Amino acid sequence: MIMISSHPLTLVLPRLPPLPQFPNPFRRVEQGSVGLVSRFGQFSRSVDPGLHYVNVASESLRTVDVKIQLSTVPKQAVMTKDNGECGGQMMGISGN
Repeated sequence: MIMISSHPLTLVLPRLPPLPQFPNPFRRVEQGSVGLVSRFGQFSRSVDPGLHYVNVASESLRTVDVKIQLSTVPKQAVMTKDNGECGGQMMGISGN
């Protein structure tokens, strides 16, 4: 019921109960990552980057970074079995 008070511009609305908040069932997996979906705490499936539906009551999504990072390692001197020296530059690959 809408009531107007004595002032011409004042409008009084009845109080509405708060609406329940429902969690969004769609989860985003970014590029360079994969998503691991677990149902009731046990691995269920893996998902590629993009938007995916996850049942919020029974499933959870965990993202894992699978990007590869290259880094150079400084020149190292290595002694061989016959006391010779061997050296070179290496490149390391690591996944985060």
